[in-house]
Amino acid sequence: MERKDVFYSQSVLNLKEFQSQKSLNEYRRHSLASAKPKNSSNELLMLFKDPVFMLIGISNLFGMAALYVPFVYIVECAVTDGISKGKASFLISIIGITNTIGRLLVGYLADFPQINALLVNNLALVLAAIAVGLAPFCHTYAAYVAMSIAFALAIAAYISLTSIILVDLLGLDKLTNAFGLLILFRGTASVIGSPLAGALYDITHSFTVPFFVAGGLFAIAAAISFSVPPVKACLDRRKKVSSNNDEAMTPMNTKQNSNIEEK
Repeated sequence: MERKDVFYSQSVLNLKEFQSQKSLNEYRRHSLASAKPKNSSNELLMLFKDPVFMLIGISNLFGMAALYVPFVYIVECAVTDGISKGKASFLISIIGITNTIGRLLVGYLADFPQINALLVNNLALVLAAIAVGLAPFCHTYAAYVAMSIAFALAIAAYISLTSIILVDLLGLDKLTNAFGLLILFRGTASVIGSPLAGALYDITHSFTVPFFVAGGLFAIAAAISFSVPPVKACLDRRKKVSSNNDEAMTPMNTKQNSNIEEK
């Protein structure tokens, strides 16, 4: 047996699947899926055909292409501004420490059902775009520290809310496949992002362009993610109209079949 919610990072108390069950034991039975072989290729193909998932995937391509640029180049960028190597290197520690605190904070807030995980994710991408885009204008150590803290908090929310967003948009049954496929998107983008920034530095001999491009990639990721709610709402309306039409046609078909049988 396997658990459908194994990648879900929020409290299961907020799941519709949990709320629809009478007890925790019933939910546990519901959340367990048979480990028998499935047609995974069809399930993955259905995700590729899902506009909502593809928007999230494309957004992650841009976001993850930018994410590792500050980690790789922030130290050298600070050194070029006359900051000592030791102090510049500590910026990575500041990002790591702040990111850890940020994840704990986001995890706590995410358990409140009033919190819109996708909106928080989108605002985090906007914050990341601003922080990274302003990096070339940082010329003091205090400015670099402020940029590092803002960036760390942004990516804390961006990474931590992934599984919650997928469940909110696609449902618990699709979480495992969607999460795995999204990791593929992210891994591909991560491999491309930092070398691209390095190539831009080699061409321009400046960290300005790489950080501007990284900030732009975060901004594109945010714009795509902001388009998800209206697209999902449109698709839901279409499904509702289609469902209503099917229900309206069912009595007519039943009546026609009855008339045929009478004849």
